Amino acid sequence: MFTIAMRFVTRFAGIYQGWLNTAVTSASIVAVWFLGSWFRSRREHTARRLPT
Repeated sequence: MFTIAMRFVTRFAGIYQGWLNTAVTSASIVAVWFLGSWFRSRREHTARRLPT
């Protein structure tokens, strides 16, 4: 019984690890894209002196 439980836990941990890596990768890509577009729009706004 204990080995079955341990096998289930390790398999679940592997799935969780994969999902965590995917989520972290997606979040990093989104954060970089968001920061890039935000900096770009901020630079255009300051150049045009428009109120945000």
